[in-house]
Amino acid sequence: MFGLGFWELAILAIVLVAIFGIGPVKAFAAKAMAAKDQLDEATSSLRDPLGLRDLNKKNQNEKD
Repeated sequence: MFGLGFWELAILAIVLVAIFGIGPVKAFAAKAMAAKDQLDEATSSLRDPLGLRDLNKKNQNEKD
């Protein structure tokens, strides 16, 4: 993420829960995961803009 390791993120999560409670932290985590999913989808579409990899995989599955 920002160069933080596992333990740093764990401590940050504990501190945020202690300060704000679990509700806002869960909402923030959900937004962060949605943003990560969008970023992953965007980068995969940049690597294969025409969708040829998926088409190739689909054809290979039909042959098997």
